Amino acid sequence: MALDKTGGRILGGNITIVKPPHSQPWVIGIAYNYEDRIECGGTLITKRHVISAAHCEVDSITFCGTSSRCVGATNVVVGEHDQRIEDGQQKVQIEKKNMHPEYRRYDNNDPDMIIYELKEDINNKFAKPANLPKENQGFGLYTVSGWGSMNKARDKSDVLRSVELADIGSDSSCFQIDFFTPSKYICGENQKNIGLGPCGGDSGGTLTHKDLSLHMCDCILVIFLIIDLFTIIDILS
Repeated sequence: MALDKTGGRILGGNITIVKPPHSQPWVIGIAYNYEDRIECGGTLITKRHVISAAHCEVDSITFCGTSSRCVGATNVVVGEHDQRIEDGQQKVQIEKKNMHPEYRRYDNNDPDMIIYELKEDINNKFAKPANLPKENQGFGLYTVSGWGSMNKARDKSDVLRSVELADIGSDSSCFQIDFFTPSKYICGENQKNIGLGPCGGDSGGTLTHKDLSLHMCDCILVIFLIIDLFTIIDILS
């Protein structure tokens, strides 16, 4: 496997492909502006709600142009593994968008959160909601997943990929990021290969922790951000 030492990629090579397929049923793909290709990720949190990154929504409109099709997220894809084939996936239209009221792109990027309400309940054997964590609950090891860039050329992946990241929030390198605040953000690193990690196209996707005692997944839902659970509960109620 060829590694891109510039870091920040769920890179090419079989080592990062999710195996077996459909083993992360809470991972959702999001398509924008009536296109079919997955451009950002999300997490299924109920049969009818998906949480993702607000900046994906804003940027999909900003950089789309002036066409009437430039409307942001239009559908989610559940039960997806390989975008090149029919493998049990289901496309569901988005009915309502609930962006965090304090989010402002390029002004106030915190909290970078949006919840999509779907037009119908998810009914797919390869889809299952993740559990919400307790507020500000943290774990030592996470799995990040997505269909984002695999290499320096930013080629997007056709198949779902994932990599494990350890929480290294106390490391001095984390504070080289201007906006890093340990109480709000997770600073993660693959401790076997620092070249592995999320990149463009993985935004909004799942950062999960497997709770073996429950045989389920507890999930920190937006990459790098420990979100305000009271906001989520208010939207879902």
